[in-house]
Amino acid sequence: MEHFEIPTIRFLEKTQNQDFQIPLLAPFVTGKEEIYLKKCLQSGWITTTGEFVEAFERKIQDYTQSSYVVAVSSGTAALHLALKAVGVSENSLVILPNISFVASANAIHYCQAEPIFVDISPDTWQLDEQLLLKFLQNECYSKGKHTFHKATQKRISALVLVHNLGNIGNLTEIQKIAENFNIPLVEDAAEALGSFYHQKHAGICSKVGILSFNGNKIVTTGGGGAILTADEKIAQKVRHWANQAKTSKEEYFHDEVGYNYRLPNPLAAIGLAQMESLDFFLARKRYIYNFYTNILFGKAIWQRTLESVEPNYWLFTALFENSSQIAQKLQDKGIQTRKLWYPLNRLPMHKKCLYVQENDISWEIYEKSLSLPSSVGLQENEMEKIAEILQKI
Repeated sequence: MEHFEIPTIRFLEKTQNQDFQIPLLAPFVTGKEEIYLKKCLQSGWITTTGEFVEAFERKIQDYTQSSYVVAVSSGTAALHLALKAVGVSENSLVILPNISFVASANAIHYCQAEPIFVDISPDTWQLDEQLLLKFLQNECYSKGKHTFHKATQKRISALVLVHNLGNIGNLTEIQKIAENFNIPLVEDAAEALGSFYHQKHAGICSKVGILSFNGNKIVTTGGGGAILTADEKIAQKVRHWANQAKTSKEEYFHDEVGYNYRLPNPLAAIGLAQMESLDFFLARKRYIYNFYTNILFGKAIWQRTLESVEPNYWLFTALFENSSQIAQKLQDKGIQTRKLWYPLNRLPMHKKCLYVQENDISWEIYEKSLSLPSSVGLQENEMEKIAEILQKI
């Protein structure tokens, strides 16, 4: 594998746990962030208005080719507004994969709806479209323009398709299923900035999608998110709601319940600088992925990538029979690792929620999973240290 030069960088934060010499995912800056932040501070616009918010949105729009982009305060806020925009309401049901960061389910609860979890595919670790189809055919029925769950008589108001680890499953098949059952499809592309499906960017393959710019994402604003849509009315709605549903610039008049979900100008300044380095970030992620697949060939299993998908390789995760032992060995050497997200159906607030499964692949994947350091700024000597420990084990 050819040597990959890394420019001089500065970490924004090393890790939440300072005991680790090599963090799992650390954000870093290249220098432009400081320049843009200084300009932002000098302008006096340090609230939720200013030139950098618009510039950041345009940059995302240009990169993703989304017709409309609305930047907000977090990926969770973006998903909440996206679900609200497609009609998710109280006492309705929303389908999502059983493996995802908890924010995907939290946003459903914010709408006072109830999640239905569907198990994942054993190879791609994405929502299992065959299980989804069986569930809708056998346990649901259509009436008018909606689909209802037979047992509860509740409307299925949306399907949240999470692109786990920046990879993408069989999106074409899931789109067909959603269309046939008149269920709005929302793409949770929180981890998938820089990922493409049939050369279309993640998040623009459905009615509405979202991105996250949390501290561990490829592009970070420290905290932030964005809504992607081709629907002008949805774009107008979510921007209105994110701004406290304020109707007048001159008066504090609000026509409905809104939210304080706006992205501050200084964070947008950081995001704009980060976006300008995205191609390099993606190249580094690809390099790190190749490094791990080379040293672990024949010793571990990792996510399958479909031919139609170009993933961003956000966080390298593999399955090991002795994942706990490996994690402990690496931790003893100051190297941070983490398992995949705990299956959502097993969290205490979801004990009564429906889980569609046959073999509970989610739990099997979770138990064997181990995410390895994947920071863009991972140094060559750090990679050598990780490789040496893994090869010994």
